[in-house]
Amino acid sequence: MKREPQLSTLLVCVGLALLAFLVNASSAAAQANGDTNVQNNNGRGDDDRGAFAVKQGPGTNTGNCPALPPATDDITLPRVYCPYPPGLIPSDLTTESERVRREIRGIEQEAMAQAAALGPLVPTSPSQTLAGNGVRAVQVLGKLINYDENLSVFKNVACAFCHMPYAGFSGPIPSVNKTVVAYPGSLQFRFGKRKPQSYDYSPRYPVLHYNLTQANFYGGNFWDLRATGYKIQSPDSEQAQGPPLDTQEMGNPDFGCVVFRLSQAKYRPLFEGIWGKQSFDIDFPENTEKVCRTPAGAFGTNPAPLRLNPTSRGTASATFDA
Repeated sequence: MKREPQLSTLLVCVGLALLAFLVNASSAAAQANGDTNVQNNNGRGDDDRGAFAVKQGPGTNTGNCPALPPATDDITLPRVYCPYPPGLIPSDLTTESERVRREIRGIEQEAMAQAAALGPLVPTSPSQTLAGNGVRAVQVLGKLINYDENLSVFKNVACAFCHMPYAGFSGPIPSVNKTVVAYPGSLQFRFGKRKPQSYDYSPRYPVLHYNLTQANFYGGNFWDLRATGYKIQSPDSEQAQGPPLDTQEMGNPDFGCVVFRLSQAKYRPLFEGIWGKQSFDIDFPENTEKVCRTPAGAFGTNPAPLRLNPTSRGTASATFDA
Protein backbone atom coordinates (compact mmCIF):
# COMPACT_ATOMS: atom_id res chain seq x y z
CA MET A 1 0.00 0.00 0.00
CA LYS A 2 2.92 2.36 0.68
CA ARG A 3 4.08 2.04 -2.92
CA GLU A 4 0.91 3.69 -4.34
CA PRO A 5 1.75 7.23 -3.07
CA GLN A 6 5.32 6.79 -4.30
CA LEU A 7 4.06 5.70 -7.73
CA SER A 8 1.64 8.64 -7.87
CA THR A 9 4.43 11.06 -6.98
CA LEU A 10 6.64 9.56 -9.67
CA LEU A 11 3.91 9.93 -12.30
CA VAL A 12 3.32 13.56 -11.32
CA CYS A 13 7.04 14.32 -11.64
CA VAL A 14 7.24 12.64 -15.02
CA GLY A 15 4.18 14.57 -16.18
CA LEU A 16 5.62 17.90 -15.06
CA ALA A 17 8.93 17.15 -16.76
CA LEU A 18 7.14 16.26 -19.99
CA LEU A 19 5.07 19.44 -19.82
CA ALA A 20 8.20 21.56 -19.29
CA PHE A 21 9.84 19.87 -22.27
CA LEU A 22 6.84 20.60 -24.53
CA VAL A 23 6.70 24.25 -23.45
CA ASN A 24 10.41 24.72 -24.16
CA ALA A 25 10.10 23.01 -27.54
CA SER A 26 7.13 25.18 -28.46
CA SER A 27 8.97 28.35 -27.47
CA ALA A 28 12.02 27.33 -29.49
CA ALA A 29 9.89 26.61 -32.53
CA ALA A 30 8.08 29.93 -32.22
CA GLN A 31 11.41 31.76 -31.92
CA ALA A 32 12.80 29.88 -34.93
CA ASN A 33 9.74 30.82 -36.96
CA GLY A 34 10.12 34.42 -35.86
CA ASP A 35 13.80 34.37 -36.83
CA THR A 36 12.84 32.98 -40.25
CA ASN A 37 10.30 35.77 -40.71
CA VAL A 38 12.84 38.39 -39.71
CA GLN A 39 15.40 36.90 -42.08
CA ASN A 40 12.87 36.77 -44.92
CA ASN A 41 12.01 40.36 -44.10
CA ASN A 42 15.62 41.22 -45.06
CA GLY A 43 16.05 43.05 -41.77
CA ARG A 44 14.13 46.01 -43.17
CA GLY A 45 11.36 46.13 -40.58
CA ASP A 46 7.65 45.44 -40.71
CA ASP A 47 4.32 47.05 -39.95
CA ASP A 48 5.33 47.76 -36.33
CA ARG A 49 7.73 50.38 -37.67
CA GLY A 50 5.01 52.29 -39.45
CA ALA A 51 6.03 51.45 -42.99
CA PHE A 52 2.49 50.67 -44.14
CA ALA A 53 -0.80 52.55 -44.09
CA VAL A 54 -2.57 49.52 -42.59
CA LYS A 55 -1.16 47.10 -40.03
CA GLN A 56 0.05 43.90 -41.69
CA GLY A 57 -0.47 40.38 -40.44
CA PRO A 58 2.17 38.16 -38.79
CA GLY A 59 2.86 36.27 -42.01
CA THR A 60 2.64 32.56 -42.72
CA ASN A 61 5.81 30.59 -43.26
CA THR A 62 5.96 26.81 -43.48
CA GLY A 63 9.61 27.05 -44.47
CA ASN A 64 8.90 25.49 -47.85
CA CYS A 65 9.77 28.51 -50.00
CA PRO A 66 13.23 29.66 -51.12
CA ALA A 67 14.92 32.66 -49.54
CA LEU A 68 13.55 36.01 -50.60
CA PRO A 69 15.46 37.99 -53.22
CA PRO A 70 17.09 41.26 -52.09
CA ALA A 71 14.64 44.09 -51.53
CA THR A 72 14.54 46.91 -54.08
CA ASP A 73 16.14 50.14 -52.82
CA ASP A 74 14.87 50.84 -49.30
CA ILE A 75 11.53 49.12 -49.76
CA THR A 76 10.14 47.58 -46.56
CA LEU A 77 8.65 44.13 -47.07
CA PRO A 78 5.85 42.57 -45.03
CA ARG A 79 6.54 39.25 -43.39
CA VAL A 80 6.76 36.40 -45.86
CA TYR A 81 3.64 34.60 -47.08
CA CYS A 82 4.46 30.92 -47.59
CA PRO A 83 1.62 28.56 -46.60
CA TYR A 84 2.64 25.85 -49.06
CA PRO A 85 3.43 22.17 -48.44
CA PRO A 86 6.88 20.70 -49.18
CA GLY A 87 7.89 20.17 -52.80
CA LEU A 88 5.37 22.56 -54.36
CA ILE A 89 7.47 25.69 -54.89
CA PRO A 90 10.51 25.21 -57.19
CA SER A 91 13.81 25.51 -55.32
CA ASP A 92 15.28 27.71 -58.06
CA LEU A 93 12.42 30.23 -57.98
CA THR A 94 14.44 33.07 -56.48
CA THR A 95 17.49 32.64 -58.69
CA GLU A 96 15.33 32.29 -61.80
CA SER A 97 13.25 35.31 -60.82
CA GLU A 98 16.40 37.37 -60.43
CA ARG A 99 17.57 36.20 -63.87
CA VAL A 100 14.34 37.39 -65.44
CA ARG A 101 14.51 40.68 -63.56
CA ARG A 102 18.01 41.33 -64.93
CA GLU A 103 16.70 40.69 -68.44
CA ILE A 104 13.81 43.06 -67.81
CA ARG A 105 16.07 45.83 -66.59
CA GLY A 106 18.23 45.38 -69.69
CA ILE A 107 15.22 45.75 -71.99
CA GLU A 108 14.05 48.77 -69.99
CA GLN A 109 17.43 50.45 -70.56
CA GLU A 110 17.11 49.67 -74.26
CA ALA A 111 13.70 51.35 -74.28
CA MET A 112 15.08 54.41 -72.49
CA ALA A 113 17.70 54.74 -75.22
CA GLN A 114 14.98 54.44 -77.86
CA ALA A 115 12.99 57.16 -76.09
CA ALA A 116 16.03 59.46 -76.09
CA ALA A 117 16.46 58.91 -79.83
CA LEU A 118 12.88 59.90 -80.68
CA GLY A 119 13.53 63.61 -80.99
CA PRO A 120 10.95 66.27 -80.15
CA LEU A 121 7.26 65.38 -80.24
CA VAL A 122 5.23 67.82 -82.32
CA PRO A 123 1.47 68.00 -81.58
CA THR A 124 -0.51 69.04 -84.64
CA SER A 125 -3.86 69.59 -82.92
CA PRO A 126 -5.35 70.33 -79.48
CA SER A 127 -6.14 66.62 -79.19
CA GLN A 128 -2.41 65.81 -78.99
CA THR A 129 -2.21 64.23 -82.46
CA LEU A 130 1.51 63.87 -83.10
CA ALA A 131 3.29 64.34 -86.41
CA GLY A 132 6.10 62.20 -87.76
CA ASN A 133 7.34 60.10 -84.85
CA GLY A 134 4.00 59.91 -83.00
CA VAL A 135 3.33 56.21 -83.62
CA ARG A 136 6.88 55.26 -82.69
CA ALA A 137 6.63 57.35 -79.52
CA VAL A 138 3.52 55.46 -78.41
CA GLN A 139 5.24 52.15 -79.08
CA VAL A 140 8.30 53.12 -77.03
CA LEU A 141 6.14 54.39 -74.17
CA GLY A 142 4.26 51.10 -74.10
CA LYS A 143 7.57 49.23 -73.96
CA LEU A 144 8.78 51.38 -71.07
CA ILE A 145 5.60 50.79 -69.08
CA ASN A 146 5.68 47.05 -69.79
CA TYR A 147 9.21 46.70 -68.40
CA ASP A 148 8.91 49.08 -65.44
CA GLU A 149 9.21 47.27 -62.09
CA ASN A 150 8.35 50.46 -60.19
CA LEU A 151 4.71 50.05 -61.18
CA SER A 152 4.33 47.20 -58.65
CA VAL A 153 3.71 47.84 -54.96
CA PHE A 154 7.22 46.74 -53.88
CA LYS A 155 8.94 47.88 -57.10
CA ASN A 156 10.08 44.35 -57.92
CA VAL A 157 7.71 42.99 -60.60
CA ALA A 158 7.13 44.39 -64.09
CA CYS A 159 4.25 43.39 -66.34
CA ALA A 160 6.81 41.58 -68.49
CA PHE A 161 7.86 39.30 -65.61
CA CYS A 162 4.99 37.00 -66.63
CA HIS A 163 5.16 37.84 -70.35
CA MET A 164 8.67 37.66 -71.78
CA PRO A 165 9.17 37.82 -75.57
CA TYR A 166 11.29 34.64 -75.84
CA ALA A 167 8.54 32.66 -74.06
CA GLY A 168 5.85 33.74 -76.52
CA PHE A 169 5.01 36.60 -74.14
CA SER A 170 4.09 34.12 -71.42
CA GLY A 171 5.89 32.86 -68.32
CA PRO A 172 9.71 32.54 -68.78
CA ILE A 173 10.70 30.24 -65.87
CA PRO A 174 10.79 26.53 -66.88
CA SER A 175 10.53 25.14 -63.35
CA VAL A 176 7.43 27.23 -62.65
CA ASN A 177 5.84 26.21 -65.94
CA LYS A 178 6.38 22.55 -65.02
CA THR A 179 4.96 22.82 -61.49
CA VAL A 180 2.75 25.56 -60.06
CA VAL A 181 2.17 27.18 -63.52
CA ALA A 182 1.06 30.49 -61.98
CA TYR A 183 3.71 33.13 -61.19
CA PRO A 184 4.58 34.93 -57.93
CA GLY A 185 3.58 38.56 -57.55
CA SER A 186 5.15 41.55 -55.86
CA LEU A 187 4.35 40.25 -52.36
CA GLN A 188 6.38 37.07 -51.94
CA PHE A 189 5.13 34.39 -52.20
CA ARG A 190 1.60 35.18 -53.33
CA PHE A 191 1.01 33.43 -56.64
CA GLY A 192 -1.35 34.46 -59.40
CA LYS A 193 -4.51 32.50 -59.95
CA ARG A 194 -3.78 31.24 -63.48
CA LYS A 195 -1.03 30.59 -65.99
CA PRO A 196 -0.04 33.85 -67.70
CA GLN A 197 -1.56 34.06 -71.15
CA SER A 198 0.50 34.84 -74.21
CA TYR A 199 -0.65 38.21 -75.48
CA ASP A 200 0.53 37.79 -79.07
CA TYR A 201 -3.09 37.59 -80.16
CA SER A 202 -4.76 39.91 -77.66
CA PRO A 203 -4.58 43.27 -79.50
CA ARG A 204 -6.55 41.79 -82.40
CA TYR A 205 -9.63 40.80 -80.40
CA PRO A 206 -12.67 43.09 -80.59
CA VAL A 207 -14.90 44.21 -77.76
CA LEU A 208 -16.91 41.28 -76.39
CA HIS A 209 -20.20 41.01 -78.29
CA TYR A 210 -22.75 38.47 -79.49
CA ASN A 211 -21.96 37.34 -83.02
CA LEU A 212 -25.18 36.48 -84.86
CA THR A 213 -23.39 34.44 -87.54
CA GLN A 214 -21.59 32.26 -85.02
CA ALA A 215 -24.56 32.34 -82.63
CA ASN A 216 -22.10 32.83 -79.79
CA PHE A 217 -20.14 35.46 -77.90
CA TYR A 218 -16.95 36.68 -79.56
CA GLY A 219 -14.11 38.97 -78.48
CA GLY A 220 -12.79 39.97 -75.09
CA ASN A 221 -9.56 38.98 -73.33
CA PHE A 222 -8.57 36.63 -70.51
CA TRP A 223 -9.43 32.93 -70.44
CA ASP A 224 -12.99 33.73 -69.39
CA LEU A 225 -13.30 36.88 -71.56
CA ARG A 226 -13.87 39.03 -68.48
CA ALA A 227 -11.84 41.89 -70.01
CA THR A 228 -14.74 42.86 -72.24
CA GLY A 229 -13.34 46.22 -73.39
CA TYR A 230 -16.72 47.91 -73.01
CA LYS A 231 -15.38 50.99 -71.16
CA ILE A 232 -12.32 51.95 -73.19
CA GLN A 233 -13.29 49.96 -76.29
CA SER A 234 -10.18 47.79 -76.14
CA PRO A 235 -10.18 44.38 -74.42
CA ASP A 236 -6.39 44.34 -74.62
CA SER A 237 -6.06 47.67 -72.79
CA GLU A 238 -8.64 46.63 -70.22
CA GLN A 239 -6.79 43.36 -69.64
CA ALA A 240 -3.58 45.31 -69.02
CA GLN A 241 -5.29 47.23 -66.22
CA GLY A 242 -5.89 44.03 -64.24
CA PRO A 243 -2.43 42.85 -63.06
CA PRO A 244 -1.30 46.18 -61.52
CA LEU A 245 -4.27 46.05 -59.12
CA ASP A 246 -4.41 42.31 -58.51
CA THR A 247 -3.56 41.34 -54.92
CA GLN A 248 -1.58 38.34 -56.15
CA GLU A 249 0.24 40.07 -58.98
CA MET A 250 1.61 43.63 -58.94
CA GLY A 251 -0.42 44.41 -55.84
CA ASN A 252 -1.19 48.14 -56.03
CA PRO A 253 -4.06 49.07 -53.67
CA ASP A 254 -5.49 51.86 -55.87
CA PHE A 255 -5.22 52.76 -59.57
CA GLY A 256 -4.17 56.19 -58.32
CA CYS A 257 -0.99 54.54 -57.05
CA VAL A 258 -0.15 53.34 -60.56
CA VAL A 259 -0.57 56.92 -61.80
CA PHE A 260 1.51 58.20 -58.87
CA ARG A 261 4.36 55.84 -59.80
CA LEU A 262 4.06 56.92 -63.46
CA SER A 263 4.41 60.54 -62.33
CA GLN A 264 7.77 59.57 -60.76
CA ALA A 265 9.01 57.65 -63.81
CA LYS A 266 12.08 58.71 -65.77
CA TYR A 267 9.94 58.61 -68.88
CA ARG A 268 7.33 61.04 -67.54
CA PRO A 269 8.24 63.67 -70.19
CA LEU A 270 7.48 61.14 -72.94
CA PHE A 271 4.15 60.26 -71.31
CA GLU A 272 3.20 63.94 -71.06
CA GLY A 273 4.38 64.57 -74.60
CA ILE A 274 1.90 61.98 -75.85
CA TRP A 275 -1.04 62.40 -73.47
CA GLY A 276 -0.59 65.97 -72.25
CA LYS A 277 0.79 67.65 -69.13
CA GLN A 278 -2.63 67.49 -67.47
CA SER A 279 -2.07 63.75 -67.04
CA PHE A 280 -0.38 64.31 -63.67
CA ASP A 281 -2.16 67.49 -62.60
CA ILE A 282 -3.27 65.61 -59.50
CA ASP A 283 -3.34 66.72 -55.86
CA PHE A 284 -1.82 63.64 -54.23
CA PRO A 285 -2.32 63.55 -50.42
CA GLU A 286 0.62 63.59 -48.00
CA ASN A 287 0.32 59.89 -47.18
CA THR A 288 0.38 58.77 -50.83
CA GLU A 289 3.80 57.11 -50.53
CA LYS A 290 2.71 55.09 -47.50
CA VAL A 291 -0.62 54.06 -49.04
CA CYS A 292 1.05 53.06 -52.29
CA ARG A 293 3.61 50.82 -50.59
CA THR A 294 0.83 48.96 -48.75
CA PRO A 295 -0.19 45.81 -50.65
CA ALA A 296 -3.64 45.47 -52.18
CA GLY A 297 -6.04 43.59 -49.95
CA ALA A 298 -4.87 45.32 -46.77
CA PHE A 299 -7.70 47.87 -47.00
CA GLY A 300 -10.49 45.30 -47.03
CA THR A 301 -13.31 46.17 -49.41
CA ASN A 302 -12.11 49.74 -49.98
CA PRO A 303 -11.07 49.94 -53.67
CA ALA A 304 -9.86 53.55 -53.37
CA PRO A 305 -7.81 54.01 -50.17
CA LEU A 306 -5.90 56.91 -51.74
CA ARG A 307 -7.95 59.94 -50.70
CA LEU A 308 -8.06 61.98 -53.87
CA ASN A 309 -10.53 64.80 -54.33
CA PRO A 310 -13.13 64.23 -57.08
CA THR A 311 -11.22 66.27 -59.68
CA SER A 312 -7.93 64.51 -59.01
CA ARG A 313 -9.66 61.13 -58.97
CA GLY A 314 -11.14 61.88 -62.39
CA THR A 315 -7.78 62.96 -63.79
CA ALA A 316 -6.09 59.85 -62.39
CA SER A 317 -8.79 57.68 -63.94
CA ALA A 318 -8.28 59.27 -67.36
CA THR A 319 -4.50 58.83 -67.08
CA PHE A 320 -4.91 55.19 -66.00
CA ASP A 321 -7.16 54.57 -68.99
CA ALA A 322 -4.61 56.14 -71.31
